[in-house]
Amino acid sequence: RRRRARELSEEDFAATVDRFQSERIRWELVEVGEVVLNRAEEIVRGPSPIRTLDAVHIASLMVFEAASAMQVAFVTGDGRQRDAANGLGLDVVWVG
Repeated sequence: RRRRARELSEEDFAATVDRFQSERIRWELVEVGEVVLNRAEEIVRGPSPIRTLDAVHIASLMVFEAASAMQVAFVTGDGRQRDAANGLGLDVVWVG
């Protein structure tokens, strides 16, 4: 999105994609199943105005944290997603 809006140079985009691909081997994927979807529904019903897919992203992190007993930063460049994650007490890293 930022590349198309010319907010990110082709060089910076290429570097971001390279880093993304090199770090992918360390990711822990969270299945978007019943547990995540139930948590996302709770988030959507909460006080923060949030889009459904944003709630799924936040719920995925919350389910991972609960299962792993690890605290992981929620990285986002979306203001509404940031506000909702902050409101839920997550450690948010803003990249917007």
